[in-house]
Amino acid sequence: MSAFVDSSVWFAAAATRDAQNERAKSILQSIDQYLTTDLVLVETCQLLKARFGRGVAEVLFALPMSPGSSKITRVRCSDVSIRCTWTRA
Repeated sequence: MSAFVDSSVWFAAAATRDAQNERAKSILQSIDQYLTTDLVLVETCQLLKARFGRGVAEVLFALPMSPGSSKITRVRCSDVSIRCTWTRA
């Protein structure tokens, strides 16, 4: 199964003190291929750093994101421009 993984799951899985840590790790273990964006990873890293410090933020990159099991999509400026157009309509 593939699934989009948002910052809430990455955050909880990386922060052992998070109340949803075990659940988030279980979710990640049940997914065959992770789909996410570079912006989600940047957001998660910044949230972890702000809340728990750099050491916990670095745990994010130790989570299972091997090339065969993950697809990280780069969000381009044109993607954001298109989204802004949709919200104005």
